[in-house]
Amino acid sequence: MTLKKAYQTLIITVILMMLTIILYALRVTKLKLDWGMTGFVLAAIFSVFSVVFAIHQNKHQKEVKKTDWITSHRFEILDWVTFLSVSLMGIFVLFLFFILPSDVSQGSMSPTLEDGNRIIVYHFKYEPKLDDIVIVKITQEEFPQLGENYFYKKKTVCPLVFKFLNDDCITTIVNDSYGNPIVLNEIYFVKRVAGLEGDLVTFKEADDYAIDFSEMNKRYEIQINGISYKNPYDELYILTYSQKIVIEEGLVNSRIKEKNLIVFGDNKNNSTDSKNFGVVEYESIMGKVIFKLSPLGGVK
Repeated sequence: MTLKKAYQTLIITVILMMLTIILYALRVTKLKLDWGMTGFVLAAIFSVFSVVFAIHQNKHQKEVKKTDWITSHRFEILDWVTFLSVSLMGIFVLFLFFILPSDVSQGSMSPTLEDGNRIIVYHFKYEPKLDDIVIVKITQEEFPQLGENYFYKKKTVCPLVFKFLNDDCITTIVNDSYGNPIVLNEIYFVKRVAGLEGDLVTFKEADDYAIDFSEMNKRYEIQINGISYKNPYDELYILTYSQKIVIEEGLVNSRIKEKNLIVFGDNKNNSTDSKNFGVVEYESIMGKVIFKLSPLGGVK
């Protein structure tokens, strides 16, 4: 590594550090990735240390005797260390503030997204839009309707090393050393935005259930702005009476409150969504799914 290149690398490192501080201060994302920030800080420390050491070695290279392989190739080694460190800093900035790879560990969006799929999530200053596939942050405090079993820690195991090459990954519950399920403070659901703030939400008795049933046993179509909601596969959503009540509790004069929305899963027969936990706040929406890595392709 030459002295000029060392100073150039130092400038890039400082720019990435300043950019991270600015983006963090501006709160351009709702995701809090402690592991990402830790990785960025470690990469920055390695980069600064390598650059400072390279500058020192350049200024005193005549005083250093090339007694072994390391001292003979120290500049090449420092070159690789700084390259890897700066590259990692850039990757962590990308993950922390712009896009993030993640796994799907549920079947509520099937067949759009399957259990074990690898996805890319965009989260830079994201604002939810109708029909977007979004990541919803769920906590026990904000969503007491959900039982503790929803918050069990899970892991996805794949036959191959790279998850994006697998179609047969298996998701299982993680237990502690005593064999009890590990309970998380927060979990993340993948859902589709079905209704935005201000939308009119009404309910219509489903034709197949409207006759000779008590109120508690009736089934309802949910209508958003006068249109019965269907998933992208033209399947009509049918709600029970109790599910209807859950959603109505989050409405004001039959409209979705400000900074709130309704989310549903594409798998209408097996999805925990707004019919189970009600409307969600914008602050609970972490980002938007923009790409699928396994199998490779876009999402709609």
